[in-house]
Amino acid sequence: MIQTFALFLQFLLCLSQWISSYTNLINDKNLTTFSQVGPSNSNYLVCNSPQIKYLTLNRDYPTATQKKQISLEKGNHISFELILQGTWQNGQIQFQFGAEIISFQYQTPNSFENFSIICDSYQSEIKTINFILQKSDSNIIKFTMSNEGNGQVSIRNLLISKIKCHYLCTQCNGIEYNQCTQCFYGTPLDGICNECPLNMVFRPGIGCSLFCNYQEYLDFNRHCQQYPSRQILFSDYYMVEEQVKMELILDTENTNHIPIYMSYVGRYDLLGVFRYNQGTKRLITEVTTNIGTYLIGIRTVIILYNEIPCGSSISLKINDTYAGSVYNDCQQLQFHKLRLVYIDILKLYQSYTNRQAYYLFLLLDIPQYQFTLSIVGNYIDLSATWAYENINLNSGYCPENCQLCELPNECKICYPTFYKYRDGQCILCTAPYQKLDGSYCKDYDDETLYSEYLIKEYYDLAIDPNQFSRYTLISKNGINFMKGSDILYSIYYGTYLIFGGELVWAQAKFSRVHQIIKPHHSITIGFYILFGPSFPQDSQFIYTIGSNNPVITFKGSSQTKRVYERIQHSSSSLTIQWECYGPNNEPKNAYCGFYNYYIAVHYCKPYCEKCTSQNDCTQWDNSYDPNIIKLSQADCDSNQYFDKNALNCFICPSTCLTCSSQFHCLTCQESFINSKQGCVCKNNQYQYSNYCYDCPIECANSQWCMNALKFITVFILMANAIVKMDIILLILIQFVISVQHIIVMFVIKLMEQNVILVNVVINQFKTIAFLFVVMEQKLQMNNVMMGIQQEEMDVLLVDMIAIIPVNFAIKESVQNVMMATF
Repeated sequence: MIQTFALFLQFLLCLSQWISSYTNLINDKNLTTFSQVGPSNSNYLVCNSPQIKYLTLNRDYPTATQKKQISLEKGNHISFELILQGTWQNGQIQFQFGAEIISFQYQTPNSFENFSIICDSYQSEIKTINFILQKSDSNIIKFTMSNEGNGQVSIRNLLISKIKCHYLCTQCNGIEYNQCTQCFYGTPLDGICNECPLNMVFRPGIGCSLFCNYQEYLDFNRHCQQYPSRQILFSDYYMVEEQVKMELILDTENTNHIPIYMSYVGRYDLLGVFRYNQGTKRLITEVTTNIGTYLIGIRTVIILYNEIPCGSSISLKINDTYAGSVYNDCQQLQFHKLRLVYIDILKLYQSYTNRQAYYLFLLLDIPQYQFTLSIVGNYIDLSATWAYENINLNSGYCPENCQLCELPNECKICYPTFYKYRDGQCILCTAPYQKLDGSYCKDYDDETLYSEYLIKEYYDLAIDPNQFSRYTLISKNGINFMKGSDILYSIYYGTYLIFGGELVWAQAKFSRVHQIIKPHHSITIGFYILFGPSFPQDSQFIYTIGSNNPVITFKGSSQTKRVYERIQHSSSSLTIQWECYGPNNEPKNAYCGFYNYYIAVHYCKPYCEKCTSQNDCTQWDNSYDPNIIKLSQADCDSNQYFDKNALNCFICPSTCLTCSSQFHCLTCQESFINSKQGCVCKNNQYQYSNYCYDCPIECANSQWCMNALKFITVFILMANAIVKMDIILLILIQFVISVQHIIVMFVIKLMEQNVILVNVVINQFKTIAFLFVVMEQKLQMNNVMMGIQQEEMDVLLVDMIAIIPVNFAIKESVQNVMMATF
């Protein structure tokens, strides 16, 4: 496919938002990413003033080929600049990507009006080439030239941009939700992609996942949002100082094996392997009171060599007290208080058939003092082992650069030079769209509750090909647009795309009309003016916003000036004019430009048709019903929270009495206590039917007893799979086995609304091994249990006991105890 490049391009895509997807040859960066064939390995135009060099093609070096493949999509916008030097006759420069070739014809002009000195004393003409890629491909970029004259061409500023798709799309032909061509989840139907399933969350740019990453939080829409916390400690076993601090926990009763420092192909610097009840311990002294925290986040990486055996586990302990575990319930791996972040499949190691790295995360509510962190195995055989890789401690739900957090994801006091931000973080407040308001850093679209951006342009290297047609040239004088009559942009220090700039805008006036359809009361406009290095002191940059008076700006001592304007505005259109004025202006060193262009519109409340501020509505829409539409927390009941996005009130979580969101309780229901982890039961209590009950006195010194009820959900699912019933009967029994004797410690029957809950926990040589579900029988309407034939119960219990894979002595004891219970 060959396209002949013309001065004007017709673009298939319009009114789109674009993002930068690939850049190269910016100034003199990444020159070695291309190879050339010639007398030497490469050919560059080397400049002394300014000190820079460019990839260059000539008769001796007619091609430049990219060394590595890149993937580009159909519809990508591609732009690059050609610095044309010397004499050109029947010249041609080609850009090739796979089967697609773009040709640019060039002949040295008779007039040198558009020539300038770009490098030392070389007279050059610069042309900017723009086009849309017609086919998706993974390939290399190749530049080729041919010329009957002695001229050469240097190539710079290769920019590739693509449409910013709707967040559910991986590929699209527009920014709207119904313009998807490929999805993160499933396939598009009429251009629309599905949200993630209810049991999954959405990670922007990644897709559906079971969990958010440990430095992300889940928002109201079940989307993971970046929320960087402060790293307090990174302990990896490759560090010599960490090898000294990590203490081995041995199990001399079961094995003489000693874990060692180990590495193998694909995984390095491990401590392992651990067998039976072995583990590792470290004293944590890095958590101090001068660090802002809201819970302590612990992320650890453990390597499993074969799956954890049935009934075995690996536990995390704080000061030798159980904090969480990963265990095998004989069905699959389960995670108690630990969150699985990621699983990495590893290469072959010894004779193990299954090798996986588990990235685990745990949040703890502990004082900010030193403590011991232990990772301990509880394996019943040698069919599997594990290894330790690293530990990462962070400040939990308190952001980095924060000195004090009293609420999750919200800093109260930032460290000096940092300021509170809209998402609760602490930032420097240096972005071009931000202004300080006391100790708070406010974005333009954060100035009112209903502010939104209308325009965000010229803040990176993305090119929107439709953007420039929205600017109307009103007048011009002298020389402008030296890179092409339709090229209205340049690049500023390899960082920003700017409107105008060098070789583009010296003496001209532009206007642009923005449409604002929704009712609003004011707008904020911000941009940065760029002056050429030799911009005359008596020349001017003039801008006019709507019907307001023109604002005249002089260069002064700085090459850039920031413009911030907030004005009252309520009409449906906004006209802005910019003029670079001065008879002595010229496009090489005395030019104008602007970048970081933002417009935020401050809208009226929802359903308000006219307003004078965000709070004062003078005319409501006829469809507005205050009984249905909620606009603030004041419209909600005490047990509800307000959702701005849904314009509705929602019931607080069941354990909360009042709350500010679905994630944060303010006060708790009766029997619950308010902690940093929400409304929870005390350590010596268990939760059932939204109430906290004291554990039996026998549980006072048994951590597993206190946590036994965590298995109820698993039991209910198992029982439903075995027998379909209306009410589920579970029996909670804990067995403590000492030496070779099996002793029944207690049997607990928990009665609530005629439902008996029992949880079977078998502990063999300190191993909580097997959990068991027993069926229940229907209750009559008068709450009297229906008659059950003893023979039926006996048969059922025998059948259930038969599925427990333990030794015969334990089976017989469990069966006897269950029979006695009934």
